[in-house]
Amino acid sequence: MVFILKSPTPLVPPTIPGSDGGSSSGYACQLLSVSPANGTIFAPRTNFSAVWTIKNTGKREWDRNSVDFVYLSGDKIHKVSGYDLNKDVSPNQSISFTVSMQAPKNASPYTTVWTLRIGSDNFCRVALYIIVQ
Repeated sequence: MVFILKSPTPLVPPTIPGSDGGSSSGYACQLLSVSPANGTIFAPRTNFSAVWTIKNTGKREWDRNSVDFVYLSGDKIHKVSGYDLNKDVSPNQSISFTVSMQAPKNASPYTTVWTLRIGSDNFCRVALYIIVQ
């Protein structure tokens, strides 16, 4: 007789390649906070907001007319895939991004990756890891 047991869901989010916040173009960042916390459990199809607070640690201002916060990869649990900055962000200032999301209907872990982008340069990757049960 053979028993196949489902392995426990990991509570540590996967590493996001290139998420160090650095860039050779003078744009850089530091993730200050993410809400909900990585590993938060949601019921299927629950609506929620993800909020990332990010600090500009680079040498260049983030111009609200040039920089966008956009979905990059991972699971598509968002309702809108890109957002404009609502203000210019000077070095050492921070900004928060709120993204409307919905937990998928199937029980599983999910990761969504977002980035700040100017032109084709992705310079600040952040992620959210949730579990649907």
